[in-house]
Amino acid sequence: MLRNRNETEDNAVDWVFDHASRIHDLLKLARLAKLDVSTEQAETLSRLSFYYLETRYPEQIADMANNINKEIAGDYLTRSQELLKWLRNKLSLET
Repeated sequence: MLRNRNETEDNAVDWVFDHASRIHDLLKLARLAKLDVSTEQAETLSRLSFYYLETRYPEQIADMANNINKEIAGDYLTRSQELLKWLRNKLSLET
């Protein structure tokens, strides 16, 4: 039996590390979650994953800089906000 909150939190963290997939591909995560994403959402998730992976590895930031400008970044910020709003709405409908 768990005695205190810290032990509970530790067990939860251990469970996540033992059972959660270590996937950084947002489209793959959406599919694993069985989300019905549109073609546009799938393209956005794929592109966001590209930028995430690029910034995760600092040696590749120069390559990423050649593929993005202020307009593209603004477009993906807007798309990200729309995806987040859609996901929050979807999650609230399923609870």
